[in-house]
Amino acid sequence: MLAQELLVLLRTFALRNRSATVDLHQFLAAMPKGQAQPAEVDAAVAELAEKSALVVSAEDGKPRIVSLSDFHVTALVDAYRQLSMDAAHPFPKEETAPVPVPAGQLIRADVKSQLGALLDTSGPDMKGIVKIEFPEGVDSLIVPQECVGTDLIDVAVAKVSRYLQEGKNASYSESKLSGLMRGNAPLVHQSMEDLVTRPKKAANSVLSPSDFSFRFWTHLSNVILQDIRAKADKTDLDHGACQAAYLLGYTVFHKKGTIQREQEWTADRKNLEQQVRKAPFVFGLQDLYDLKDEKGVTYVRSTGRISSMPS
Repeated sequence: MLAQELLVLLRTFALRNRSATVDLHQFLAAMPKGQAQPAEVDAAVAELAEKSALVVSAEDGKPRIVSLSDFHVTALVDAYRQLSMDAAHPFPKEETAPVPVPAGQLIRADVKSQLGALLDTSGPDMKGIVKIEFPEGVDSLIVPQECVGTDLIDVAVAKVSRYLQEGKNASYSESKLSGLMRGNAPLVHQSMEDLVTRPKKAANSVLSPSDFSFRFWTHLSNVILQDIRAKADKTDLDHGACQAAYLLGYTVFHKKGTIQREQEWTADRKNLEQQVRKAPFVFGLQDLYDLKDEKGVTYVRSTGRISSMPS
């Protein structure tokens, strides 16, 4: 048995028992016959302990009790997977985390100024936990760093979907959006339907936005925030909808900006190649410095990579 295979099985067993500590005798007894041999498990446990994935307590010279070092992350990832399927529960906070987060291990981030950087740097191998803070008294939340660009967005979409299904929120929001996006009423209606019935499609339109979906999510986020802002006493549903609106609004803004920058770089590279492939094919430093993009701006100025000529 490979060490990584055992780690997956131990995490599943620990989640089922809601404990970071696993008795290997009980673990082996719960495994299907032939799936895990004691000697193989002992060897894999030793390898995982060397990598600091486990803390091991021995009995009679053999591993008996193991503790999962990152179980607080594993439990929080599982909580987000559950939330994406049932958004009735609030986003996790420090005090409601399924497993307490060790002191000093939270990465604080402001949703307005730091969410974009988090989206760019987070991924499956990241093991930190982020505390995202919101303006206007909206509750903060915690999220595993590995979930920032995936499960967090799925849950935010599910939260907005749940908000729209309350009372007349859907008809009110669609009416407001149709007015703000004149001539796009059919697309607005389809996007509202996708939010409720095809959440994955809706989430993808946030992470890879078209011109329309960028405008749709920006306006919808503002409509939700304006609607709830007027309430003196906010419910858990209100806080969840506001958190989701901020997350989706700033995510789509960041992703659209990334797409635009990539398109600009592609156009610049194409134009630059056309210029340097012209005779006489020999350029001095000043010639390169003076090359301009299609708008007549030097590449040095438009890219901001060089601020002055070397002396």
